[in-house]
Order: sequence, then C-alpha cells, then structure tokens
Amino acid sequence: MVRGLGDFQRAQIKRRDARIDLLFQHLHNALDTLQDIMRRPYEPPAPPTAPASAAPAKPVAAVGEPAGTLPEYATINRWIEISGMNRTAIYEAMKTGELKAIKVRRRTLIDVKAGLAWMGDRVYSPSGRILGRY
Repeated sequence: MVRGLGDFQRAQIKRRDARIDLLFQHLHNALDTLQDIMRRPYEPPAPPTAPASAAPAKPVAAVGEPAGTLPEYATINRWIEISGMNRTAIYEAMKTGELKAIKVRRRTLIDVKAGLAWMGDRVYSPSGRILGRY
C-alpha cells in the first residue's frame, strides 16, 4: 500500500503546493484510524447483569501492594495499570536496563516483582518527578 509521497518524490515536484504536505498528514492519520478500527471493531458495552455495588471490583494493584496478589509478568498495558508509569517512561527504563522485561513472541512482558522493587528505590519530588535513587 502506498501511503504518500516520499522525500524523493516531493523533491521531483516542480511548483509544489504547500498544502500537499498537510493533505498527506491528514491521509496518514485517516489510514491509521482506519487500521485501528479494522483491528478492534466497535463492540457496544454489555448490559449490566448485577448491581454495581454487588459486583466484586477488579483488583487494581498499587505500588505498595503485596507481590503475592500480582502476576509474575505483566504486559505493557497491565504494567501501566499497576505502576502508573507512562508508556514512554517504561520503554526508556527498559532501554537503560532499569526495568527488566522479556519478549515472548511479539509480546513484551515486564517482571512485576523486580519492577516494583525498582520503583520502591526511587526518590520522588513533591510534584512526582523522579530525583534519583536511595
């Protein structure tokens, strides 16, 4: 699938309209959105079967939660729920080797116990910014 003009093709165009780049950016975004829709079609939410108060809450792990209630390895999305870290910070920590992760086929799994220990060693400012290690 051709997704737009490359640098070489743009350089070959003589009197180029500046709006072409904007048009191709919109087309790229539209194709990306279409791919997301095709991968995950819309499913309406299921009607509630029991009152919300009677349904047990999904356990959301906090940083100080005991490791026995957590999985040994977590996907990136689950690690975001557990740790509260953002995706960029996770990948940077994995790149520097501070956050231990393994690959299983195409999935990246993070060692939860080591990750929580690593997060416990961090020193935070009142604004939540990481200042260093103990």
